[in-house]
Amino acid sequence: MVPSSLAARGGAWRQGEESGCRGRGLAARGRAVLKNSAAVSCFCFFLLLFVKLLQDFYLFRMAWVEYLKQMTDMGPKMKAAAIHGHDGSLWATSPNFNLSVEEVNGFQRDGSMLFQTGLRLAGVKYVVLQNNLKDDSNPFMAVKTSGEAELCNGCIYKTKKAFLICIGAPTTPGGAINEIVYKLYDYLTKLDY
Repeated sequence: MVPSSLAARGGAWRQGEESGCRGRGLAARGRAVLKNSAAVSCFCFFLLLFVKLLQDFYLFRMAWVEYLKQMTDMGPKMKAAAIHGHDGSLWATSPNFNLSVEEVNGFQRDGSMLFQTGLRLAGVKYVVLQNNLKDDSNPFMAVKTSGEAELCNGCIYKTKKAFLICIGAPTTPGGAINEIVYKLYDYLTKLDY
């Protein structure tokens, strides 16, 4: 036997459905709420996705800036440093050390030609002293400025995905620069970068 209070509620509900005033109103409102909640859920999903992508991009850029600081702040005085992708895209750079995509692609030319022609980094001409960028075990290039600028040594390391470029101050020996950049190269190589 159904208690009288439940029967009364059920009866009122059935009466509302039969009269058409309560059932349709609730159903229509329910559908509208469901449509709105689906739209809100979709919007929230895409908003969260956008925020996540923005954070990842920001963290990606910030991580490379920290690696750049590591190169320039360690050991002897460094004049400039940059990290570029193999496609020439800029990941991080020191102020006033802007390499063009053509300059970055210049590293990948035939090694024997680089010994003859040299290369330019941020508009300054460099002589190639040693070029092992094609060597997978120790891919680096040693460079120094040519006669048109103050004498500076530098090196370029090639990781799996990036170039690490570092130029020392005029008094910094090339071996000291190479040692610092090699540590970062080794670390990034272990991380598959």
